[in-house]
Amino acid sequence: MALFSYTHVVPLVCTIFLHNVICHDVENCRYVTIPVCGDQEVSTTLVRENQGQYRREAGPPGKSGPKGSDGQKGQKGDRGVPGIRGANADPQVAERTIDMKVQELRTSMVSMSGVDFCKESTVAGIHLVHGKGFVCDGKGWMIIQHRRDGSVNFERNWNEYKDGFGSLDGEFWFGLHTIHKVMRGRDCQLRIELESFEREQAYAEYSTFVIDDEEKKYRLSISGYNGTAGDSMSFHDGMVFTTKDRDNDMSGSNCAGTHGGWWFKNCFRASPNAVWGRSTGTWSRIIWYTWKGDSTALDHTTMKIRCKEH
Repeated sequence: MALFSYTHVVPLVCTIFLHNVICHDVENCRYVTIPVCGDQEVSTTLVRENQGQYRREAGPPGKSGPKGSDGQKGQKGDRGVPGIRGANADPQVAERTIDMKVQELRTSMVSMSGVDFCKESTVAGIHLVHGKGFVCDGKGWMIIQHRRDGSVNFERNWNEYKDGFGSLDGEFWFGLHTIHKVMRGRDCQLRIELESFEREQAYAEYSTFVIDDEEKKYRLSISGYNGTAGDSMSFHDGMVFTTKDRDNDMSGSNCAGTHGGWWFKNCFRASPNAVWGRSTGTWSRIIWYTWKGDSTALDHTTMKIRCKEH
């Protein structure tokens, strides 16, 4: 039997005493328990070294303590230096930029039709899907024309009415070429919503709406009226499109004049693309003859289509 004693001092914390530890076999005397600071206990290991010397080896680490509370939030940084104010845009440059953007969005829609995405569950507004843009009304219709304030000039030539113009978040014409493309192979309906300067509203829906291709001068086929505005579009059924530089109507003079491009006969009962503003006389400005007659101009017009596969 071996008898030895050991004393170890822990500075500034407490004193550890190890004494009269009796091991029957010093070779295997590896673990001892000693009192630390009163009623606490700690395990330590004595490992025999050369020539009967021993060193102490720490036991396994204890569990981590609880996470401390978050520190205080830092102070708000200084305000940045204001940016340089941009120069006023050239209106003609801005309009050309808008036209180019509409052209880009419209062209990209040829292979992915907006009428496929404008469902009743689709949020109203401009939508871009894989770079393709279109405007949904949130009720299952795709918007192809909108007038509201006269901010866009609608007295355009043939190519402009073919390609489209304006701003998708304001006044615009979506373009005959693209309208024909998105409708091709589908049964489509047309809805035209109208509003007077006195905030009266009316609408006209048509269950059949077809536009031929450019070779056929975008000939219109329309029928199946329903609504509150009266049927002013049947007058234009079967007509081809006319602009200020392509006189295809049945009148002795070009009906486009100040009425923009349209499916004129001789001349019109509906003129959603005419010059915007209050009436200046009969058959002037935007009119819908079967609702407000020939001398009351309208403030807002919106043309929408809804299609399904054959």
